Amino acid sequence: MSQRYVFALMTVAGVFLSACNFNQAKTPEAKTSLGLDVLAVTAVDLETQNARYRVHLSWPDVPDVSRYEVIRRLEGRPASVQKSQSETRWVDDALTADQGATYKVQAVSSDGQMLTSSDERTVTVLGSQVAAPQGLKPDNNAVLDVGNLPIFTWERVDDAQWYYVSVVRANDDKPVYSALTSSTSIKFGERSPLKLEKFSDILQLTADGGLERGIVHKWTVSAVRTTGGSSPNRVTAVDIRASDLQRFSVGG
Repeated sequence: MSQRYVFALMTVAGVFLSACNFNQAKTPEAKTSLGLDVLAVTAVDLETQNARYRVHLSWPDVPDVSRYEVIRRLEGRPASVQKSQSETRWVDDALTADQGATYKVQAVSSDGQMLTSSDERTVTVLGSQVAAPQGLKPDNNAVLDVGNLPIFTWERVDDAQWYYVSVVRANDDKPVYSALTSSTSIKFGERSPLKLEKFSDILQLTADGGLERGIVHKWTVSAVRTTGGSSPNRVTAVDIRASDLQRFSVGG
């Protein structure tokens, strides 16, 4: 084989490889940068004592998006689009106790192109198991001294990692205080030790609105069982059960 022929083959091969590299460089890479937060919530109704199962999803907004497609896959079933919407939150209320589901969200442009997508997130809805807190103080219809802010206390609940305290005015249910804590007591107005920031609408943390003299207030504490650990950012599912409502007033 002559040197000229070998050189020609090498030149052709080089052009071919360069073309392949160019085409690869121009091929768009699939993006997976959409941060999907998923939390399964089991909440027992205070009046009926019936459990309600929901999975809350949220994700950041994406520029130039036309819609978000929420894809769900249940065990033994193919994945399917459950919702197509412009909002960045969605609640799935079609699951049952101890049922698992895998979710993924895709951001789609107006021309139907996928802009980005999330990783798959799998959660299992907790069956109702945690008990309602007992031994609440101040107890029902207590009258407190004017100058003393109440310290709310309750008995420890097995399997509960957190407790959620809520205080509202009895006449209009206006929230005046709430807190999320791992302790079995907290003083009115004390800053909440824990925060569930990604799903603040589930366990709302209300700043101290002040207690009014002569106004009846209602307070309750909910035991919260979690999966995924005791750190709020790692939790994937919660089981919430509230105590009976207790009434108190300040200064009669």
